Amino acid sequence: MICLGANGVFTGKLILQMAGCVGNDMGRCNACNTGLCPAGITTQEPQLVHRLDPEKVAQNIVNYYLAMDQEFKKLLAPIGNSSLPVGRSDALIATDRSVAERLQIQHVC
Repeated sequence: MICLGANGVFTGKLILQMAGCVGNDMGRCNACNTGLCPAGITTQEPQLVHRLDPEKVAQNIVNYYLAMDQEFKKLLAPIGNSSLPVGRSDALIATDRSVAERLQIQHVC
C-alpha cells in the first residue's frame, strides 16, 4: 500500500491483537464498551486489569515495528532503495516469481 502511494497504513487492529485482544472479524468479543474486556485492555475491573502486561505489550509493538523495518530493508535493497518509495509504482515487488512475471514487476527472493 505504501508503494502505491498510501500516506499511512492502518495498524490499530493489529496493535490491539498484539495486546491480547480476542476480538476478530468473524466473532467479535464486543466487550470494549462494557468495561469487561477479557484481555484487560479496556477495563477498570481489578480482576481483569491484571491480565494486561503493559511492558510486554509495549515490547511486542516495538519488536513488530523493528521487524517490519528489517523486512522493508530486505525487500527494498535489491531494487536500490534504502527508504520507503512512497507513491512509486515502479517500486512494487513480489517474492513469488510467477506473480512477478504475471504482474510484470520485479522479483525479489
